[in-house]
Amino acid sequence: MQVFRLGTITLPGLAFQNRGVRPARGQRVPQVQLEVVPVLTPADSNAELRPVRGPIGAPWWERVPWVWCSAGSRSSRLIILGVVARRGRRAPPAVAASALDPARQALERLDALRRRRLPERGAFADHAFELTSIVRRFLEATAQTTRPGDTTTELLRQLETATLPPEDSGLLVELLRAGIA
Repeated sequence: MQVFRLGTITLPGLAFQNRGVRPARGQRVPQVQLEVVPVLTPADSNAELRPVRGPIGAPWWERVPWVWCSAGSRSSRLIILGVVARRGRRAPPAVAASALDPARQALERLDALRRRRLPERGAFADHAFELTSIVRRFLEATAQTTRPGDTTTELLRQLETATLPPEDSGLLVELLRAGIA
């Protein structure tokens, strides 16, 4: 109920239907009188009355088109999931196998080692380490008896029983023994 004038106003009573009585009939609550009086007197100088305003706009959460926001959020989620799934399916690039055979690689590394002239400079330990590394890589690639990570002693033991020709096996054993001496 809204009243916009001062004075006594008569309000009609509420109508209702009494279903407890047969036959059901409509009844009404008695009328009520409402007296509207001003709270502030015209002589009140401290009264801060606000000016008359029009209807207040709805708050922002009632003006946002939530259906469109939800649809946009779902579609962007699907796009992101599609992009992530597509990226995950790409095959990693194939690693090209070495075109050189193990003997050629070993010979090239030996030539590079000779050019460094480590023994002439007194770096015997570095020379032996590099030489052993070249022999190891060659044997790991050709002879199936060696494993990466074998010590030089284990490598010598395996070369003695290897399927290499005896003259090659003897030469390799001598080279490796000279490297650890």
